[in-house]
Amino acid sequence: LQDTSQPILFYDDIHLYEDDLHDNGDVSMNIKVRVMPKCWYVLQRLFVRVDHVCVKCHEARYFCLLDNDGISSVRDSQHPGNETLGVKVNRIYRDITWREATWEELVGLSLPTDPAAWREDGNVAVPGGNGAGAARGTSAPPALASLLTKLPVVTLPNDLPRFAYFDASKL
Repeated sequence: LQDTSQPILFYDDIHLYEDDLHDNGDVSMNIKVRVMPKCWYVLQRLFVRVDHVCVKCHEARYFCLLDNDGISSVRDSQHPGNETLGVKVNRIYRDITWREATWEELVGLSLPTDPAAWREDGNVAVPGGNGAGAARGTSAPPALASLLTKLPVVTLPNDLPRFAYFDASKL
């Protein structure tokens, strides 16, 4: 996915569900799809913010290297020896990450406790402002995607493995 020489043939961000929790937070589920000539990638994200209670982000990533040019696996060109990364063609890989924090934990993590900083649309309500960003002379809050990476990763349930794959070449 770091190979910028591959053109993106198809990209879409599909919003499956959104709700404002009766003005007590926000919940949304979306899927981002990216298709390149040699692979495809899907990110599914469930984002939940209950104001002054918790912030959660549950993500599942799916990746598949397509069978073209007789390639049997991905090689890592950024490390000596050009060793194989173990990614095989026509195998769908899944990676699940859950990140969560209570509102009290946000303080200890040096993350914002203002619910407006956790809005997906990036608009932050400023007293006397128009709600379209930070007030003049103040720094803009970090983007939501950046904040989500700073939430602690939580342990998945025992019946949900973090990594899994399906070998589609056997179909």
